[in-house]
Amino acid sequence: VGCQNYDDQFSNIESQITALASQVAGLSQVQSDLTALAGTVNSLQTSVAQTVDAALADGLADIDTAVASLEAATATAASSEDVAAIAASVDGQGDILDELLANSSVFNNSLTVNSVATLDAFFSMGSSLNIVNGSVNITVSAGMDATKVQGLINNILTVTGDFNYTGASTEAMPTFLNLTGVQSTTIKGAGEYRLDNLVSAGNIVLDNTYKSKVTIVHLGALTTYTKLSDQAGVIGTVDMGSATEFHLTSLAIPTGGVLNITTKKDATLAITALTGLSALGTTQVMTLAFDGPKDISLTNIKDGTIALTDVENATISDFYGAITLNSGVENVTITKGVNVTMSAAADLITATIDMATDYDPLLTSTAATAAALVTAYNDMTFASQDLTTATISGKVGTLTVNAQNNLTDLTVTGHATALVATSNSDLANLTVTGATIGNVTVNDNDNMINLTLDHTTYVTAVAGNLGRAISVDGNADLETLTIDANLIDDLSIQLNPDLVSITAGATLLTIGEATATVAIDNNDLTAAKATDSYQVSTAGTVDAGTYDDGTSGMKTFKTYLGVAAAAPSAAGVKVFFDAISAYSVQGSSATAAFVDTAIPAVAYTASNIYAVAYSEASNATTTGNTILQAYTIAFPVLRTNTNGDTALTSADGITISDGTGTKVFATGAAPAFATVDLLVAAINGDTTIAGMTVEADRNAYKEQLVTLAYTSSDGVAETTSSTSGVIYFTYGTDPETGAPLNLTTAALTAVNGSGIADAVVTALNAGTNAFVATNTSGVIRITALVSGTLNEDRSPIAHAFQTLNILTTSPSTTKLLAGDLASVVLQVSAASNLTATASGFFNLGLTDVRHSGMRVTLKNGSTTVAKTLTAVLTAAATSAAFVGNDGATDTGSSRLVLTSGTTIASVANSAGNSSDTLNYVAGYSDIEAPVTTTSTAGTTVRVSWLGV
Repeated sequence: VGCQNYDDQFSNIESQITALASQVAGLSQVQSDLTALAGTVNSLQTSVAQTVDAALADGLADIDTAVASLEAATATAASSEDVAAIAASVDGQGDILDELLANSSVFNNSLTVNSVATLDAFFSMGSSLNIVNGSVNITVSAGMDATKVQGLINNILTVTGDFNYTGASTEAMPTFLNLTGVQSTTIKGAGEYRLDNLVSAGNIVLDNTYKSKVTIVHLGALTTYTKLSDQAGVIGTVDMGSATEFHLTSLAIPTGGVLNITTKKDATLAITALTGLSALGTTQVMTLAFDGPKDISLTNIKDGTIALTDVENATISDFYGAITLNSGVENVTITKGVNVTMSAAADLITATIDMATDYDPLLTSTAATAAALVTAYNDMTFASQDLTTATISGKVGTLTVNAQNNLTDLTVTGHATALVATSNSDLANLTVTGATIGNVTVNDNDNMINLTLDHTTYVTAVAGNLGRAISVDGNADLETLTIDANLIDDLSIQLNPDLVSITAGATLLTIGEATATVAIDNNDLTAAKATDSYQVSTAGTVDAGTYDDGTSGMKTFKTYLGVAAAAPSAAGVKVFFDAISAYSVQGSSATAAFVDTAIPAVAYTASNIYAVAYSEASNATTTGNTILQAYTIAFPVLRTNTNGDTALTSADGITISDGTGTKVFATGAAPAFATVDLLVAAINGDTTIAGMTVEADRNAYKEQLVTLAYTSSDGVAETTSSTSGVIYFTYGTDPETGAPLNLTTAALTAVNGSGIADAVVTALNAGTNAFVATNTSGVIRITALVSGTLNEDRSPIAHAFQTLNILTTSPSTTKLLAGDLASVVLQVSAASNLTATASGFFNLGLTDVRHSGMRVTLKNGSTTVAKTLTAVLTAAATSAAFVGNDGATDTGSSRLVLTSGTTIASVANSAGNSSDTLNYVAGYSDIEAPVTTTSTAGTTVRVSWLGV
């Protein structure tokens, strides 16, 4: 191998790359210029067709032919010289167009209409304004004749420059039905935006200042443009939240692939020509977001992102990008979807979704990547309380259908790495057929009567994944169960009180891993008879006898149970009948008669006759918790008028002690703490006092602050136009149905923001509730109560504060359950107030802030010596940050040492120490350490009793 001049070679390659990049960039610009020129010529031809200017028509036809030739040349351009030549030709055709227009019967100037006089002057020019070789600027002012404004606009067919129209919220909005082409346009008005025949434009700005009055946006003929937006200027984004129609009927591909349209709910959105294919036939990556239209059908888009909100019916097919379904999406059909997110689809009613692994043709096709894609399944989770039916096919990862309380029918026919269907109270039909599934969990679906799991078990050739689990537990109405899947090494069928029949299909024969875990008990499986035969020894295994399994179907599990019982896991194989109708025992020899015997009480133990298989290895079990002597104090933190923390002053600080050692954390000491959060960080985990663990956090003294604003659009505080009325509100949900609770208050008088808050507080505090509320100047403070008491819970244990909603219409029914809270809506008797609410110039709003104080927890690490644990303010009388919620200086009454049952929940199970309380409040007598016990192996196998 000879010497190589690598530097020169690399330099040559870099030069070629640079030249190629320049060439490609130039070609892109040429293609853009060609598109603009073609659009202008097209719109001019449309306009000329309505005139008698034959010379102009002939000239445009020549330019049109030249443009077509240049477009073909761009497809074969192979060098920067080719691109430069095409660019020069494009410029030349532009010059020809300018000259042609200058010599034709067009208006070769710009026009501005901003007064009655200028309107009259240009209106009188009539059809001579059909083609404007310049710009048009129309600003409507008081006194202008709306009929003349419309007439003037009707006369303008094509504008080679910009077309701008500015109206006012009180002026009639004209239509622009004859306009076919402009350079750029900005439309601002209060009415229908009708540009039905606009074919080509540069920048299109649809100003939405008066969007509450814009009911139709029509760009039905638009095929090319540079940028489409509302006045915010975000490319592809138009927010017309009151529009009932939005037409982009001829648009094949939006500029940059971006389209973000907001309409009124249930509006018509016409986008039938949207294909996502560029002029060269390549797939354009699209970024699409639609909010409000009734129906969306996207069957030609291939790649990018699609986000849907408030869409009643959505159909998407053959799209390998990311799909996001948000609130308000009700019915969806997706075919060959790859990435579907439904975590925010809270209103989904029906879903038919077919999933696939990523089939983007741009993905590498190497063997390694292809192999990896085989298992690249995307998880799917439903999150809608409105969902009634769902059908899933194709290939998904973990399919989770949990607590969908209106779901009645679920069908799974494709591949799922795992299926989780739990706590769906109305799920009556779960159909699994022709599917390939890994782990299956079907628990606590109380309306399901029959269940068949007929699928191929999905396993991988990885240790620990050679077998799969099936759990069918806690289904209150389940009567029959069929399982036909092989390689199940973890099977649980428990706590189904109406389950009278189980059937193992032909493939449930063996386990996948080396050991098995099986639990079948607490169902309603009945053996017609158990016959216990004589045997010389009963030690170890009871193996002589027969079961008549009646209609229970236990016999169909015989082969599987035999394999599982021979290889029990640490958890064991434990299979039981739940009832035996008759029981007989053979006497003292193999020839003795069988004697009917009293049926023992059912017990799920190894020695009981109900045990079909009880096989477990010795098992170490750890029970109990690590509990140390613990002391916790909670401090409220004074809030600023923006609900932030008040800064610490020189008087603020905390002193902790275990009775023998003391540590002071105070502003001014080293280090200095300017904020509560810095003080918390300094205290947390401090090890100054030997043997004591210190925790500090911002998770105690929790409050929900709801500020009620009752104002007009200018922020002025309002009162109702009547001195009486009622309030409807929601705070919490019905535990039976999940629906918001509604409550009607007593009559209101002198209603303003604070008055409404008073009524809400009164209603929330009525009865036995989980929260207590107070009102200070329209700010509703809500605090959780210790269960079973009227004491405010100041502990760090989690509280599920609800969302307070003010309603503006009367609910159809009212309901308040004892112990549950309601929601808020305003309904006064005066119709004028409701009209104001609907107009958008009136605001009854809520600001919801969740606020926490400070917690300090001390734990005694010693299990042999009790200590006196304390934490106090360093200068309580003058403290500025740690004060009461009424703003008064904290003298100690607002600082709370947490006490079980008073300021923190009681210990739920003192024997097992299962409550979180002991993590924060524990006496020396409460300390404990985990205990490990080892069970003795035992075996009782009566599988052979099931016969052949």
